[in-house]
Amino acid sequence: MMMYITKTRKHLLVTGTPVFDKKGEIELVIVNERDITQLNKLKEALTQSRQMAEKVRDKLAEITQLEVQKKAIIAESDQMHKVLQTAMKLSQVEASNILIQGESATGKGLVAKFIHNSSRRKKEPFIQINCGALPEGLLEAELFGYEMGAFTGANQKGKAGADI
Repeated sequence: MMMYITKTRKHLLVTGTPVFDKKGEIELVIVNERDITQLNKLKEALTQSRQMAEKVRDKLAEITQLEVQKKAIIAESDQMHKVLQTAMKLSQVEASNILIQGESATGKGLVAKFIHNSSRRKKEPFIQINCGALPEGLLEAELFGYEMGAFTGANQKGKAGADI
């Protein structure tokens, strides 16, 4: 049973276990008391923390929605809202190179611009590279340049890297 001792202001969990003699009659009862005051306080603190976390999640979702509305991205599915929440987090961590993958015409470019425009670097240049538009194996050459005769069909004089 649960007990509250007003004098000490303690919550106790009290259990009793009977001990029987050879005739099957109760000889004595072993009583065990456990102070669960601290456990109850921890339980209450956990409940408050969960409520606070829920409020923070709701506020983040609200902020994300406002950002989405400002950036003109239409998102209705739960999956897309999760993508935008992740994008919002990425915009705050100073990531300089982010790979966004997906099917053609799914809004990868809009998500990239959303991340850039939500970041502290929104006034800096934004360079969006469509890796699918570059021939396989030439991404490095296009971004970082190459020397004369580096591969078949290369410019004879070489090529400087992208001015990023």
